[in-house]
Amino acid sequence: MALDPDLLALMPHSVSVAHRASQDKYGAITYGSGTTWRARIQSKITLVRNSQGLEAVSRTQAYLAGVAHVGIRDRVTLPDGTAPVILAIATFPDEKGDAYEVIYFE
Repeated sequence: MALDPDLLALMPHSVSVAHRASQDKYGAITYGSGTTWRARIQSKITLVRNSQGLEAVSRTQAYLAGVAHVGIRDRVTLPDGTAPVILAIATFPDEKGDAYEVIYFE
């Protein structure tokens, strides 16, 4: 789904999203190939609920221009080359359906 051009203008960054492909018996995760998404990276202290339902502090958020269906165990590589731990994901709809996704990192 295409976002409004004015909203896209506020998303100057690119992130790579690689979905978890498998996990071996030792817990090592392998990922599929990454896809690039237009995004806005924001550093802001935000309280979120993690996948265990506990409160956690997010220091960085990525607003994606669309919905990548990111999961907690997927890997998102930020423009600085880091892949921080994902705490939570939120999807926000508009009148046509899902419009964008916010990923909350440690």
